[in-house]
Amino acid sequence: YDKALRDAMNRLNRRALSTTQLADALRRTGFSETITQRALDRLSELNVLDDESLGRALIEEILARKPAGPRLLRQKLMQRGLDRNLADRLAEKARPAEAAIEPTA
Repeated sequence: YDKALRDAMNRLNRRALSTTQLADALRRTGFSETITQRALDRLSELNVLDDESLGRALIEEILARKPAGPRLLRQKLMQRGLDRNLADRLAEKARPAEAAIEPTA
């Protein structure tokens, strides 16, 4: 468990990962499902692993580069391993920068 937790923390220090991405990486390393889940649960308790925060950050990053609609945002979030329901909710809340600016008459 300690090795899995250290491995997970090292991975998260290098790059923000979704729960799914981190779980897959730990399993590929050879950790059992039980150990992997315990490590993920602990990281969630510590608020180190938070898919919703990751999703919001990804949306900000995408929209900073160029405008994107909900469909593209949803696709990008799901590619990073976010749950479909979470991706749907975050993508629908997001608005491109120019859509957020009220037009003046």
